[in-house]
Amino acid sequence: MTKKNNLDLARFLHDRGLLSAEAAASVRERSHNERLQIGQILVMNGALSVRQVMRILEAQAEDPQTRFGELAVMLGHITTVELEAALRQQRVSRRHQMEIVLKDGLVPRRELDAATAKYIELLEMSAAEPRLYVVPDEASEDGLRTGASGA
Repeated sequence: MTKKNNLDLARFLHDRGLLSAEAAASVRERSHNERLQIGQILVMNGALSVRQVMRILEAQAEDPQTRFGELAVMLGHITTVELEAALRQQRVSRRHQMEIVLKDGLVPRRELDAATAKYIELLEMSAAEPRLYVVPDEASEDGLRTGASGA
């Protein structure tokens, strides 16, 4: 049985001094609670174009009581089957922590890019050697210190 890696991006950024403890907790909570918008899911799935989303939003401005997905079906842009699939996907889809950090400008882009590269290295090392742990270390050249866990 594989143990889930509990080092998420928000914790990693906090450990590197790029996010406060409060900001990291907020990012974690928002990532867990915020769902992707149905229009975003339909575009990602290729069911709608951005132009169609704009048309639907214009129609929704005229009829704010009608939901986006319903309007998409009424306008003939998607089928009810596509809407149902997107709604199922929405129930399990959450915003990624990276998206929240970027959108809110919590970490300067250049620093975030560098930290993300280090985070990916950490995930790759953890996948290759599950007993390996990595913690931030100001003294090392790459900012990481590794060692075998006692688990």
